[in-house]
Amino acid sequence: MSAGLVPPALRAAEIDDEIRARVACLDVVGRFFELVDDGRADEAASLLTPDVELTVNGRLLRGAEVRAMLSDRAADTARRTAHVASPIVFRRTSADEARLSSHLQHYVLGGERTAAAPDSLARIDDVFRRDDTGTWRLARRTLTTIAGA
Repeated sequence: MSAGLVPPALRAAEIDDEIRARVACLDVVGRFFELVDDGRADEAASLLTPDVELTVNGRLLRGAEVRAMLSDRAADTARRTAHVASPIVFRRTSADEARLSSHLQHYVLGGERTAAAPDSLARIDDVFRRDDTGTWRLARRTLTTIAGA
C-alpha cells in the first residue's frame, strides 16, 4: 500500500499480511542496529539477503563485501556506538517486497565526550524482500549522511 491508510476493500487476511510485513521489516532494522551496537555485527548478516547491496554515501558494497564489513566491525571490540533509527515511511511495493525510509542518529561512545549530541545524522532507504521461508530480509540499504561525519 502506498499511503499509510488501509483501503476499506482489503480483506482481513490482506490487512494481517500488511501488518506482519511492516512489523517484520521494522524488527530487522531494530535488530540490525542492536547487534552492531552490542559488538555482534557479524550476526547481523543473518538479517540480509545473500545478494544484499549496501551503499554508503555513494560507495557500493555487495554480498560478501557487506558480510566482511560486518565481521570487521564485530572484531573492533574497542569501538562502542549507539544507533537510533526513527522509521518514517513504510511502503509495501509487492507481495514480497517492501521499502522503509528512516533517519539514523549515530553516536560514538566513550573517550572524552561530554555532549550527548549525535556524531552524524543520515537518511536510510531500505528495501526488504520476503524469502521462500516467509522471512523478511534486508536486500538493499542506501545510507546518505545529512550532517556530521
